[in-house]
Amino acid sequence: KKIMLSDNNTITNASAAADSNNNNIHYPFISIIIPARNEQDNIESCLLSLLSQSYPNFEIIAVNDNSTDDTLKIMNEVKNATEAKGMVKIISLTDKPKDWNGKAWASQQGYLQSHGSILLFTDADTFYSNKDTILLTVLYMQKENLDVLTGIPLIKLPDFWSKITMPLWDNFSIILGLNPGAVNDPKSNVAYLMGSFFIIYRNVLEDIGAFRSVRQVIHEDATLGAHIKKAGYNMKIVGIDSLVSALWSRDVQTLWHCIRRTFAPMSNLKLIINLLALFFMALFP
Repeated sequence: KKIMLSDNNTITNASAAADSNNNNIHYPFISIIIPARNEQDNIESCLLSLLSQSYPNFEIIAVNDNSTDDTLKIMNEVKNATEAKGMVKIISLTDKPKDWNGKAWASQQGYLQSHGSILLFTDADTFYSNKDTILLTVLYMQKENLDVLTGIPLIKLPDFWSKITMPLWDNFSIILGLNPGAVNDPKSNVAYLMGSFFIIYRNVLEDIGAFRSVRQVIHEDATLGAHIKKAGYNMKIVGIDSLVSALWSRDVQTLWHCIRRTFAPMSNLKLIINLLALFFMALFP
């Protein structure tokens, strides 16, 4: 079965299996870091899908980011109920410095507790639908000589308002500069990471200052991607919708929160221009 990773790049489960049987292949130790805040509905499926991965050499660092629900309890239950207890480390945060935003602080703490030469950052509402996801993407990184790989997952639309809003929002995101083709163009200044899935070599993250360099930024993943590309590292964004699924919103409240976070950093002039463009697209699709 072929799995599309980009417009002209495909790999197959068969070829990955053949590569995995090659004694000369190198499986670097990977630390999977999952910041989670009030994710009691998703954290279990996320953890179990990661624990089912075929990749032979990894650890999971689940970071409970000041949750007020049962996120931490479920993390511990999954860890204690699995045979691979030693593979899962849980960090529970109860506060954060005032000059840090929440997710950047949680990601930084996970990074500081990690040991992998490669780091995979993923969201708690992400589900790994293919057990070879990590294997396939690591092999792809090695073959393409990438420093950073980020992936666009299948976005689930669980509610009515997400179903009617997201198709328009996907097109509008191109106007906002979120053009995947431009990310892969070394001559373009466009660069961002998908917070739901990005793999980065440890030395690369350290060279750009890790999450300290984006500690006060609302969209830390986008800014981190810009720092990486500016530093001259080889990064690429690919489609992984057959491997990974994620949630962007769950209801009207979370949908509005996500949209508001997109517009929050903009100047008044840019905000007005983008709102007019959005209104035009909605009126004349």
